[in-house]
Amino acid sequence: MNIKLIGKVFLFYFGLLALFIIACWIKYIYSLNLYGGEMGDVILLFGLSLATIYLTIFTIWTYRITIKSDTRAIRIQLFLIFLFGICLSVIFFFL
Repeated sequence: MNIKLIGKVFLFYFGLLALFIIACWIKYIYSLNLYGGEMGDVILLFGLSLATIYLTIFTIWTYRITIKSDTRAIRIQLFLIFLFGICLSVIFFFL
């Protein structure tokens, strides 16, 4: 199994997800300046903050695994990243 290739694919996915979250931040700030703040804006701010922290943790974890050597522990960690990082983000995206 090519760990570096899988790690790079995961990093590419997290990069695309980061672009989406950055676009959401820009849209949020634009709407906040244009229309003012409401209760819904606070909930969106909380959700965007959690998404940013979530993405940052999994991106750093994936990057650190990608630069390491091939061991069984890394394969288990890549499976966990796939399960909790990619699958959950896809599920949250469609909720």
